[in-house]
Amino acid sequence: MKIALLSLSLVLLASCSHHKRHGKKKHLDKYDLNKDGKITAKEFQDAHAEKFKKWDKNGDGVLDDSEKNSCK
Repeated sequence: MKIALLSLSLVLLASCSHHKRHGKKKHLDKYDLNKDGKITAKEFQDAHAEKFKKWDKNGDGVLDDSEKNSCK
């Protein structure tokens, strides 16, 4: 599960980098769960844990090929 979350975090960080280059700071604001102007690793992971659970249809803690297709 930790490896899967780390992988997902890396993908999402790349997405954040894309948004930063395109002036979309508001995209990151939703990850600042305590609204202190900073995003901790825990806030980032917590914000995506529910999304991961939704995508992991069989609940095995891994996104297989069929589940990856449902993430789009």
